[in-house]
Amino acid sequence: MFSIFKKRKPKADIDDPGMVDISTNSTTHTSDTTLDLGDLGNKDSGPCRPILTEYKKIKFGTQQRSFRSQWYNECDWLEYSVQRNAAFCFVCRTFGSENSGENIWIKSGFNKWQKFLVKSKKHSSTSTHLTNLSKMCAYKSSLKTGSVVTQLSSAHKKQVEINRKYMSSLIDVVLYLAKQGIAFRGHNENLDSLNQGNYKEMCHMVFSKFMPDLNNVYENKINHTSWKVQDEIIKISADLIKEIIVEEIVVSGNFALMVDEARSHKEEQLSVCVRNKESSKYF
Repeated sequence: MFSIFKKRKPKADIDDPGMVDISTNSTTHTSDTTLDLGDLGNKDSGPCRPILTEYKKIKFGTQQRSFRSQWYNECDWLEYSVQRNAAFCFVCRTFGSENSGENIWIKSGFNKWQKFLVKSKKHSSTSTHLTNLSKMCAYKSSLKTGSVVTQLSSAHKKQVEINRKYMSSLIDVVLYLAKQGIAFRGHNENLDSLNQGNYKEMCHMVFSKFMPDLNNVYENKINHTSWKVQDEIIKISADLIKEIIVEEIVVSGNFALMVDEARSHKEEQLSVCVRNKESSKYF
C-alpha cells in the first residue's frame, strides 16, 4: 500500500529555465513572459551586450552560477537581458519568424549557465539559426548596396543609359552619311570582309577609337546595324524633319510652294519645295 504521507516531493529540474531557487540569494523568476524585452537590441542598434562587474546569480543545487561577459567573444550572436537575467540569440530573435527556432533563445531567455557552452554551440549549428544568420547578412548587405529591387533597378537604369548613348551614336552616323549623300552599304558586309561598307566601317571607327566604352556593345551579335535598322532611322529622321517644316509654315502663315515631277518608264518622282517668309530658306 502507498501512503499519501510518504509521497516524495517533486525534484527540481535544473533543465527547466523557469526553475530558480527561491532562497534569499536567488534571483527573480526569469520565465515570466509578461516582462518586455525593452533592454535588448534591434536591427539598427545590434545586440545588447552589457558589461557588468557582477551579474545576477542563480542557484543550481548547492552552486550559484551567473552569466559571463567572456561568452560574448565566443558567440557573436549573443545578447544579455538585465531584466530577465537571461541570454538571447539576437539573430533568431530579430530575423527569425514568430514560430521558428527555439523559444528559449527567442522569448523566454536562456539562463541555465552551467550548460551554456554546450547549448550555445548546439544552437549555433541548427538550420534555423543558420538561415536567420543568412537573413541578417543579407540585411546588412542591403544597407550598403541597397535591396535586391534597388540593385536591379539601378542596373536596369544604367543599361538604359548605355543603350540610349549607343543608339544616339548610330543615329549620328546615319544622319552624317545621309546629309553628305554617301552610300551606306557595301557589296560584302560580312565580318571577314575588308570593306563592309561606309556605314559599318564608320561605326567601327567611332566605337573602337572614340567611344571604347561602347565598343563591346557594337561587337555583340545583335548591334542594330542591319539595313532594316538603317532604313528605320532614316524614315524616322525624315518624318521629324517634315514635322519641323510644317510647324514653321503654320507659324509663319505665308509660304511659297513649288512642285516638280519627273517620270521614268517605271516610276514617278515628285519633289516639293517650300519657302518660308520668316526664315527665307528653301527646304
